[in-house]
Amino acid sequence: MTYRRVLRRVLERMGTNPMLLWPVVTLVGFLLLTALVIAMGTQSTSRYETEKRTAVAPTPRGRHAAAAESLSA
Repeated sequence: MTYRRVLRRVLERMGTNPMLLWPVVTLVGFLLLTALVIAMGTQSTSRYETEKRTAVAPTPRGRHAAAAESLSA
């Protein structure tokens, strides 16, 4: 049996209109890829926020260090 015959038999048993098959497959694929992109973006944003919260402020150096130290004291 060829791929087309198997697909045709499956569609006949399901009673599905073959004209709707590829638009439905395309829509489902689009929704899955969109969900994947959202999940990856959420994870990346969460990682960024965690790193931002744990970051230590850099200490000032150079000629402005004395002025910054006198202001903080």
